[in-house]
Amino acid sequence: MTNQFEYLTHLRALHMARVLLLHQGSISLLSTAEKGWPDMVACLQEDGEDTGKLFALQVEGVRYAHQSTERSQEIFAQRRVHYPFPVLLFLFAMDTDEGWYGWLHQGAAEHSLQPLTPKTLNVVLEHIRREYEKPTTSQAA
Repeated sequence: MTNQFEYLTHLRALHMARVLLLHQGSISLLSTAEKGWPDMVACLQEDGEDTGKLFALQVEGVRYAHQSTERSQEIFAQRRVHYPFPVLLFLFAMDTDEGWYGWLHQGAAEHSLQPLTPKTLNVVLEHIRREYEKPTTSQAA
């Protein structure tokens, strides 16, 4: 029973993430996986065209909102494979439909959850855009 509930919770969380991302309007989902990591790879768009600015998402769900902090700390403690682009955690509570986000990629200033709303998603996407505008080590030399 628990495995079936966990599967359905994860599946619903994936759908909630897709709806939030696609409703934003300037993102294309390049790949999604029901098993494995990352759950999603997305690309920022400008004028309806992919920009090549990628980011990955790990999507998780919890049954109750009060479980979000404990679950996020478990995820933040896990070692992640390095990706050359930003990686985010999206965590959704099934009882309240609330969502939170946190940065998982190396170099993240802190590992904490912030409320995930359409407004905060715009802030996250702007942060990703700025990450791509930073000069690389080879460009700085």
